[in-house]
Amino acid sequence: MLSMLMVEGYYDRKYPIRKVISGLMVTFFVLSSFTYFFKEYAFSRGVLLMMIVFTLVGSVLVRWGMGLLETLQKKTGARRIGIVGMNGNSENIIRRIIALEAGQSTVVGVITTDANIIAERFSSLPVIGNYEYINKLIADFQLTEIILTDRSAGRTMHLSAGLMSPNVKVHTAENYEELVVSRLVGEVTGTKPALPQVRLLTFRNRVLKRGIDILGSVFLLTVGLPLVFLLAQKKKSTFIGLQSVFLGRKSLVGMYPAESNQSHYGKIGLISLAGLHDAPALSAAAIEELNRYYAEKYSFSLDLDICLKLYWRK
Repeated sequence: MLSMLMVEGYYDRKYPIRKVISGLMVTFFVLSSFTYFFKEYAFSRGVLLMMIVFTLVGSVLVRWGMGLLETLQKKTGARRIGIVGMNGNSENIIRRIIALEAGQSTVVGVITTDANIIAERFSSLPVIGNYEYINKLIADFQLTEIILTDRSAGRTMHLSAGLMSPNVKVHTAENYEELVVSRLVGEVTGTKPALPQVRLLTFRNRVLKRGIDILGSVFLLTVGLPLVFLLAQKKKSTFIGLQSVFLGRKSLVGMYPAESNQSHYGKIGLISLAGLHDAPALSAAAIEELNRYYAEKYSFSLDLDICLKLYWRK
């Protein structure tokens, strides 16, 4: 599993056979080196080789099958489309889809980008919700295609976990011709549109971050407990916070709590990027921007930089 994570073999939206092979080769090299230097395990080399071969063949067949199944589902199922944006572009695209793709596509409804807009219908279609709840809308209405009709609004949006699913195609198009081109390019290259990707929400990073949270909280609640009482300014709240991290309610490094004390990007952290500054003096918009930056640019090195910066300030 560690080898697969290192070579980026686990993805939410594709089945990378090449990276599976690379990960298994790394595993074979490490384990074969182990059997070479520790002679008492030398008898296991044949078993190790057979295990790697069977795992390689099985993994490739499974991923190839999953990819084939996805391709067949695309060909047999009609598109269920959600239109993001209430503007002239949306009206034109809706009209062309209804006229040219009857039986192949169903426009389920329109998704607003402004929470202040209150409307039940647009261009004879129901308004099904706001973009902030895109993951829930995708699940509730079983959407398989999202069309963003306003590029300026698209720049401020992010690729949420729902939009990164292999079952959901995302297109940025201001007219029907651009939609056709985007579909064709997506089928050939398998790429998503140039929206900011929230790296914190990818499967690989969620697994790594949760693992770090568990190991870090266990260490600080046991062996490292003297460090907590030595360095923490609010010892009781820090201890309670570490318990919340271990239980999965919070993260060691994460989001700064907004007014609602929640964040749609990820878990609230004991340490945060916005928390490095005088966060109470920051506006809600500034805190939201810092949270968004952290989610989009997340990496282990960024977490480490935040921790080091907090340490040197003390």
